[in-house]
Amino acid sequence: MYVRTYTSGEKQFIQFCLMNKLISSDRDILPASEVTLIYFSSYLARKVKHSTIKLYLAVVHNFQILCGYGDPLLGRLLLKKVLRGILRYQGHTCVLRQPVLQRFLLAIRLILLAWLGEWDFSMIWAAFTLAFFCFLCCSEFTYRGVSKLHPQFDLSADGMLFHPTLASPRQMSIILKSFKTNVFQEGHWLAIVHSPSPLCAVSAMCSYFLAACPWGPLFSVQSGRYLTRFEVV
Repeated sequence: MYVRTYTSGEKQFIQFCLMNKLISSDRDILPASEVTLIYFSSYLARKVKHSTIKLYLAVVHNFQILCGYGDPLLGRLLLKKVLRGILRYQGHTCVLRQPVLQRFLLAIRLILLAWLGEWDFSMIWAAFTLAFFCFLCCSEFTYRGVSKLHPQFDLSADGMLFHPTLASPRQMSIILKSFKTNVFQEGHWLAIVHSPSPLCAVSAMCSYFLAACPWGPLFSVQSGRYLTRFEVV
């Protein structure tokens, strides 16, 4: 006898049908009728969002196909209207993210100067300017834990080079070992040129290296903890 372990979504659908006696004349919940799916969607709308309801319906779809029945969502025009109505009732929950502009960074710099000591300020400012000019997302310049370093993925101090010297750099190079668009996880070197701007990433990184002399992870606070996503956001 083949015993199948039902997923959480399948179990919830089965329990809903049995609780509300939504069964056919042969006492089976499958194939699910359009009315059953509408009732199930309306029930879910009380506690989960529209996007999650669609995931539950996808589970029901997969469940019915595996049991040898047809597509339960095909041609269900009334169900689509109900789902559209649920979406309008709940509203969109899209989070609007503000772009990172130079004036925002300069405003943040003043706050960081007042809050942090020389080491920690130079470190976080070097991280922010590097992320700004290299278009890095938060996970690409922070670490997974305060003491967890993955050399094959994380930024490290030995992956930073200053040209011609650290004392008077005209540009710097950094190797990005892992990033979101790097499918094959191959490291790439990026070069950043020095500029007179107060947002110059080369000047910020140079000041950080002179103040902290980092080794191991590229970014860590004076206490030794690595820079994590939690501390940034």
